Amino acid sequence: NDALGYQSFLNLLIYPNPFQSMLYCKGELAERGNVDVTLLDVLGNIIHQKSLFDITAFKLELETDSLTPGVYFIQVFTF
Repeated sequence: NDALGYQSFLNLLIYPNPFQSMLYCKGELAERGNVDVTLLDVLGNIIHQKSLFDITAFKLELETDSLTPGVYFIQVFTF
């Protein structure tokens, strides 16, 4: 934990880049905690959001077949 209470990631992988039909996000926390993963378009609109609670590791598989080709951002943070 840092001074604000946020957990540190031991590992965080987001792949492939660029993605086509699937986007994978997996990580491991230094200590048990909560993680929020959000996929946003270039305008900041939330495309997908998932919160995971009381975990030490996670793996998300996001189907991206329906997305328009373009630039997307992914935010991954602990809380």
